Amino acid sequence: MRWLLKNKSIIGEIKKNNKVRLNLGCGETYLEGWVNIDIPDAEGSHTKIKVDLAADITTLDYKSETVDEILLNAVFEHFQRHEALRNLRKFYLWLKENGKITVMVPDFWGTVKKLKKSKGEDEKSFWYRHLFGPQDTKLYGNHLDGFDEGRLREIFRIVGFTKLTTVSFGSMPFVRVEAIKTRPYLSDELYRSKVVDYLIYHEYRGEPSSAFFSWTESLGFNLKEMNFIPPMPHFRTQRENLIERMKRIARNILGERLYTSLKERLK
Repeated sequence: MRWLLKNKSIIGEIKKNNKVRLNLGCGETYLEGWVNIDIPDAEGSHTKIKVDLAADITTLDYKSETVDEILLNAVFEHFQRHEALRNLRKFYLWLKENGKITVMVPDFWGTVKKLKKSKGEDEKSFWYRHLFGPQDTKLYGNHLDGFDEGRLREIFRIVGFTKLTTVSFGSMPFVRVEAIKTRPYLSDELYRSKVVDYLIYHEYRGEPSSAFFSWTESLGFNLKEMNFIPPMPHFRTQRENLIERMKRIARNILGERLYTSLKERLK
């Protein structure tokens, strides 16, 4: 927080509201009463933006439980898949109890529907840009992943959020998630276990995946210490895939304890 000492107006705003609110990757959206953070001089950018702190949010760090609210508007899709999990976990740790995070991203399937109904190349180009990014800068100009409502809810629960709401916007396809940090907090050990399970399901598919191993290594996970046992190769039927997917959705919606309790009762 040393950088705050250089900006008296921000200090005054924080003292007045007694809140620390971060607008991460603010772009051209400067919000009064917030700490607006972005890289204003990204190579190739022709847009001048106003920021309170010029910083790359992927390397930014705050102490645990020091932030009241976080906003990422059209930012999350610029992260690689494993980076999205790592950054969201980092933001979770920053938040105080009952702290709030809001993330808004393009709705992948909603945009695909718009693209299919497009009339003319101009309209198609607009929706392609909405999906894959403006690609106008070398740094964060591209969208590296796609999201829908269900996928966002899943990764929010993986990092520790249990109280969340999602909203989809149809006319301009976006999905917004608002999540509150509540007790009991998710431990680092359980978080790592959930991430490995998630990556196994989405990236391993019964055969060794270079993405799985490179991502877990990048996240700093020691698979040997975690007693990781590679899943046996198994080519599931469509019905088995559907059942497994429904189980994962139920577990993420209900939470591990309630899901396990309900499963035991149904035996």
